[in-house]
Amino acid sequence: MILSRLTYSLRGKISIRKRRVWTSILISSILFTASMIIGFISDTAVISIIEGLVELSKFLTGFPPPILAILIFLNNFIKSLLVILLGFLIGIPPVVFLAFNGLILGVVVRYGVSSIGLAGTLASLLPHGVIEIPSTLVASALGLNVGWEALIGVFGMESRVKATVAHCLKIFLKVVAPLLAIAAFIEVYVTPLIYNLVAYG
Repeated sequence: MILSRLTYSLRGKISIRKRRVWTSILISSILFTASMIIGFISDTAVISIIEGLVELSKFLTGFPPPILAILIFLNNFIKSLLVILLGFLIGIPPVVFLAFNGLILGVVVRYGVSSIGLAGTLASLLPHGVIEIPSTLVASALGLNVGWEALIGVFGMESRVKATVAHCLKIFLKVVAPLLAIAAFIEVYVTPLIYNLVAYG
């Protein structure tokens, strides 16, 4: 009887944890999409952000492909990891991370469409973006999940921040990190090939 109750309680907690993660993924997707739309329609953000991205692109193209792939992976890995670890700050870092990345992507899409056309823009973003963007959303969702637990603790309710962080890090290392590595490889080796095929036939 006691074992049955413990099993039922454990299943209930796991179910709640899964629902929170999926809810956080939904929230992350909405925030990211809204920020992307703002970046796409914003006139003031375009020039300054594009200038910065152009300078960064010039700097990165100086590295050989293997090093560039490693740098891209480490950049995304560290940022995503910090978003999870800093999620205990009531989820604020993940929200900022989502808003910033969504804004940048919106600006890049707008600039790309106006300069190289829709097909060229999609070819330069989609091959690695279909993996990198969902990975970023999951990492942010995990950070929001940690923030939710921290918020519960602030209001004096039972909180499991440490256990949630450990659980989220496990998901990050098993799922997000490998996907980020694959996305970095595709961005360096595959995306340029697809773009050249689309842009130059």
